[in-house]
Amino acid sequence: MLVEEPPSFVIDAPIINRDDPNTIWSILMQARVLARCPVSNFRVGAVAIGASGKAYLGLNLEFEGQPHAQSVHAEQFAVTLARRYGETALTHLFVSEIPCGHCRQFLTELGNPDLPITVVHGEIWQEHTLASLLPTPFTLADSDTGLLAVPHRQLIVKDANMDDPIITEALGAAEHSYVPYTEHWSGLAIELDTEEFVSGGLIESGAYNPTLPALQAALIQLVSEHGHYHQIRRVCLVERDDSPMSYAVSASMLTRSLSGLAEFMFFTAVDSVSQETTPSD
Repeated sequence: MLVEEPPSFVIDAPIINRDDPNTIWSILMQARVLARCPVSNFRVGAVAIGASGKAYLGLNLEFEGQPHAQSVHAEQFAVTLARRYGETALTHLFVSEIPCGHCRQFLTELGNPDLPITVVHGEIWQEHTLASLLPTPFTLADSDTGLLAVPHRQLIVKDANMDDPIITEALGAAEHSYVPYTEHWSGLAIELDTEEFVSGGLIESGAYNPTLPALQAALIQLVSEHGHYHQIRRVCLVERDDSPMSYAVSASMLTRSLSGLAEFMFFTAVDSVSQETTPSD
């Protein structure tokens, strides 16, 4: 019996043709079908077109028994996936539903108010730009790079066995997190029962609430590679030391709800530059 191959979340960007909208619609429906939304049962699909010529599928994720704030929106999924694959700009965003206010605020971190956003329902296209959907956005002057930029902050993990690959994986994710407002470097790695790793870094929003935590960013990679939550065996979170905030409690609770067998590890890290310049006792 033939087994249908799971669809890829990263594909060559389709030709955007208003006279033949079926291609975009079918890709959106492909993403929408893959949504994991046990709470609302409301499926959303998204397709982000990158400047490289690649397209990135997005879908919404919800977690049974967890608050709505833990959810991942389809637009966040697609943009985070594009960032992971090194996109420096998006040229278009297609969605199956009009973006909510949460997503409009999150998308302002792209730094492109002219981004075309098209809502597609079969042959009906509704054309917008980010600026038309959010004409008076809340922004902070601190960020001038945009979330698709991937900075590198050299960090040192405190009191950890760096021979353990899950810790180095989480550290790398923390070093590349997008945290222009708090500098709360935060990265998380997941080890699966296949001994493979997925990881993700914190992606901040200037309005704070639409921020995407590192665990959710790692779960986006897991889902995009057709992984399952029950495969999670170990989770490691690395965060900035001496920070007024932490995702450790919420990440631990969500990890436990996704896989009761998973071990949760937490370490803090410091800036290597500050360590080098701190005089010894």
